[in-house]
Amino acid sequence: MSDMRKVTIVCDGSSLGNGTNGASAGAVAILSYSDKDGTRHNRAVGEYLGHATNNQAEIIAAAIGLETLRYPCEV
Repeated sequence: MSDMRKVTIVCDGSSLGNGTNGASAGAVAILSYSDKDGTRHNRAVGEYLGHATNNQAEIIAAAIGLETLRYPCEV
């Protein structure tokens, strides 16, 4: 059995005006885990991407979630 913390990452990316010159995108990830005593913790991280497609925003959202981890975890 692993001693690594189990973290759930839920992510989403969006691009208003997807595929147009005026597209405006953002990406967010929510990280959720429980302490050994059962206390649940949630953290939201995100960023404005500027000009990007919806697919790019989705991928960046997942990367943001993974890059937020401070030590090895079971995701």
